Formats: sequence, structure tokens, C-alpha cells
Amino acid sequence: KVKYDTQRVGKIRKTITVYSNATEAIKAIKIKGEVMAASNKSVLEKTG
Repeated sequence: KVKYDTQRVGKIRKTITVYSNATEAIKAIKIKGEVMAASNKSVLEKTG
């Protein structure tokens, strides 16, 4: 399980290393993305 603090707005970049007994025993997985600021408008909010 990989976690990231989504209260911090900005770019995400993490590298995790997975160790196993498979043929390729060590595998690095890179995770990247961006946390956007929360919108003040609710999805359920009606307009008009």
C-alpha cells in the first residue's frame, strides 16, 4: 500500500521498490501526479 499526503497541493513523485521471489526479483515502480486545490463548489450543488 502506497500513501501520499493529499492535503499538500502540488506535484507528487514517489518511487517504491518491490522485492519478490519472481524471475525479476527487484522492481522499481514510479508514481507521479498532481494534487489540485479543492474546489469550493460541491458536485451536488444546484445552480440557477
